[in-house]
Amino acid sequence: MNVIEMNQISRSFGMGNGTTTALEGIDLIVPKGEFLVIMGSSGSGKSTLLNIIGLLDQADQGEYLLDGKDVAFISQRKQAKIRRNNIGFIFQSFNLIGRMNILENVSLPLLYKGVSTVKRLERASEILKYLGIQEKEYYFPNQLSGGQLQRAAIARAMVNRPSIVLADEPTGNLDTKASKVIMAALQEIHQAGNTIIMVTHNPDLAVYADRVINMEDGKIVEEFVGKSMTKEIKELQDEAEEIVEPATSLAIEPTAKREKTKVRNKKGKNTKKTSSKEAKNA
Repeated sequence: MNVIEMNQISRSFGMGNGTTTALEGIDLIVPKGEFLVIMGSSGSGKSTLLNIIGLLDQADQGEYLLDGKDVAFISQRKQAKIRRNNIGFIFQSFNLIGRMNILENVSLPLLYKGVSTVKRLERASEILKYLGIQEKEYYFPNQLSGGQLQRAAIARAMVNRPSIVLADEPTGNLDTKASKVIMAALQEIHQAGNTIIMVTHNPDLAVYADRVINMEDGKIVEEFVGKSMTKEIKELQDEAEEIVEPATSLAIEPTAKREKTKVRNKKGKNTKKTSSKEAKNA
């Protein structure tokens, strides 16, 4: 069964000569239980595509079936209901509410579904335990590390048992160690049977996926699975290493430092001239 079916989805912003095409003729099918990674440079359209999948934005034209239902042009009220019941979001910036503790943050989606206080707090505590941060449930967001905050954000996305999880650069604000912890958590969620769609520009994270699609200028230009995916990821990594020169070779001496050097050089020359004159007089 396919969770997502898109046919000729297009999206533009602006009017007249100022029109920018974000997506053009996107065809995409996502089977249930797949871990799909969407890659591409900034401005390639990957975040716009994720927003349309998550019903945070609406296409200008095309067909979009979510769990077999046409949702391309439904009302905002129906969109909100589907987001609440069927979609979990994981954002790069966590988006936790500072005045609420972690348990309250994670249980918030269940409040919107009308679940009683006791049941929603029990469910939130269960998912926090599953992700290994139950001992932090009464802490506030400003008391947690970046990796712990992102695990709390994943727990919030999973608490209402969505049919699909959307992750937008979930490791973008994390160091390498924390990123591996988050990706291990997502992989475990995926292995439990959940559908995950993740947007990233980091080739290293693509190894966790069942399938990778690469976007350029609002179009899907490449798709990789299995061995071909592994080979392409390695090529992307090698290409990135060739493009990025060592920082030391691109270092520019600060203006203030250059000015001080010039002043010292001038003083040195003046000192030499004075010494020569004194020697002649002597």
